[in-house]
Amino acid sequence: MASVNPSALDYAQNLVAVQTGVPMQFNAASGLWEASYTLPTEFDQGFYKGVPTYTLAGGWTVSYSRRVCRSSSGFAVIIFHSFTLYHA
Repeated sequence: MASVNPSALDYAQNLVAVQTGVPMQFNAASGLWEASYTLPTEFDQGFYKGVPTYTLAGGWTVSYSRRVCRSSSGFAVIIFHSFTLYHA
């Protein structure tokens, strides 16, 4: 599961991520995990309805985690990744 939220709301990322999770699917042909998300617009804000328009402008933070399991030693490691996208 990935989360995509405006960078202006990074302070509330944990709260927002629960509401805006984006399912990811594994593409066997490319060997990559993929997700599709349509950014809200000024006219269709979706979940972000009521949020000031300037909050939706600018960068968007994409976050996801993955679990690496080691069955022989019996431990699991969760790796968290986060990066910011800017659109023109």
